[in-house]
Amino acid sequence: LRLGGDTLAVAAELSSDDLHARLCGSMQAFSESGMTEEEDSGSTGSAEGDPIAAAAKRVHIETWLSRGLQQLQERRERLPVLPCACVRLTASLGGSGKGGEVAPPPLPLDQDVAETLQAALAAAIAARCRAGASDVCVAATISAQEMESGGGKEQLLEVLVRCKDRQVSLLSMVEALAAITSTSFADASPEISAMRAALAEVGVAGGTPMQVTPQWAWERAQAEIELTFGCAISLEELKGVLPTLCETRAALDSNWSRVRAARPDDAQALLGFVSLRRFWDPMAPAAERNLLLPTEEGWKRQLLECSSRHAASSLQEVIADAMRAQRQLKSRLAPGMEWGLSDLNDPAAVPPSHESRMWCSCARDPLPHGTHYDPGVKQESEVLEQAQAIMGPLDEDPPF
Repeated sequence: LRLGGDTLAVAAELSSDDLHARLCGSMQAFSESGMTEEEDSGSTGSAEGDPIAAAAKRVHIETWLSRGLQQLQERRERLPVLPCACVRLTASLGGSGKGGEVAPPPLPLDQDVAETLQAALAAAIAARCRAGASDVCVAATISAQEMESGGGKEQLLEVLVRCKDRQVSLLSMVEALAAITSTSFADASPEISAMRAALAEVGVAGGTPMQVTPQWAWERAQAEIELTFGCAISLEELKGVLPTLCETRAALDSNWSRVRAARPDDAQALLGFVSLRRFWDPMAPAAERNLLLPTEEGWKRQLLECSSRHAASSLQEVIADAMRAQRQLKSRLAPGMEWGLSDLNDPAAVPPSHESRMWCSCARDPLPHGTHYDPGVKQESEVLEQAQAIMGPLDEDPPF
């Protein structure tokens, strides 16, 4: 415990049981504060006025902080080895078992042939995507499935390609694989020639179409969520969000396509803006500690992210602030209009789909020719649930 001389003198006068009670008592008090998951047994005690208990508590805090930093470092080190983009390739190797015969089991890939194929594909993809060869991982297998025409099975070559280079997007991976596996691709580079030779050795004849299917990099998404938000989410929970994400993306893509078609110059200018986030650099001079940087740069420099907090410290204050902000916004959007003065914060009184929540602005309004929807402020239960979800290990109360 690195006790001082005076504290050692006090400890020498205590019995073993009393010394143990003081040490474990301070640790249990520390545990009950919520800063560690462990609950040590022993009688409770206070570190105030007790140098032994104070030393034990200090070391317990240091141990907890050290463990937290170690876990954070482990998460950071895990990210670079996880794939950012995954794509699956499939190609038919021909049918078998026709005419009612029993189809033979799929033949396993010869190890040497598999390694040659995997290396050739990795080199071709890396060259096409401008990624490092060590960042591309390829795994090939042969499986059997029922033929669409019926009456037998066909053997399929399945190739899973993973890339852990963050500069390579899923879209660029799909485009690269679709190009190099196309029968009309005219590139005769050494990498492409070696890939075609390896595919032919496996049984993929020239002119055989290959299907390219994007895959979700679930493990990478899971690790990034845990590192960024400190929230552990299972792969099953993450996959359950996929339908909602796809619907949201489809709706946004539809609106974005209309904007680009109507105002192409403005849309192109908007694409030139880089997404920025506020960071805090404790080592910089006082006047330069608050920084507005691209997200990737802030993470690369391992700076602390600044979270915007308002003065409200209770659930009631948060709701009151939200209602005040809602009234101010509506009064400026629709000055003097009934919609701008109405209170629509009770979903039981006014259902979310009720027409009174909608208002269409005219040419003289601040935001002309728009359809405005008032969802009302969030209910107290929603705000509380969201605040509890982002509580940190040192937060005694939800961070409203």
